[in-house]
Amino acid sequence: MNNRFRTSYRYAGILIVLGLFLFSACSTMPVKESAGSAAQISVTGTGLPKADMLITGSGFKPGETIELELNINGLPMLIGEQANKPVVASDKGTLQRKSAYPDKAVLVPGTWDLYANGNKGSKAQCKVPMKLK
Repeated sequence: MNNRFRTSYRYAGILIVLGLFLFSACSTMPVKESAGSAAQISVTGTGLPKADMLITGSGFKPGETIELELNINGLPMLIGEQANKPVVASDKGTLQRKSAYPDKAVLVPGTWDLYANGNKGSKAQCKVPMKLK
């Protein structure tokens, strides 16, 4: 073998060892969860237009202001505010808010996404089933 090939094999070996070292070092690092990964929300209700739904959540930061956005077929709709009072997490990071399902003028039957976005970085999402009758 000539010198040029031996040098190439040596560099390839060094790169393989270095790659294995980096792979093992990175795989033992702890994974940091995102700021809102502990938050969760759920909805209970009939799914009928104008009927009450109960939105509950936990894992938010205490006192965090939360925007509740229902996405109906690409149309975002803010829900949950009552008398211009924003949704605010309790001192334990929970929320409980009654809201009405949207009027059937904008209601499209199916399962839609409800997003909860806190002003301190918490985020959560759940599915909301909706019916016409």
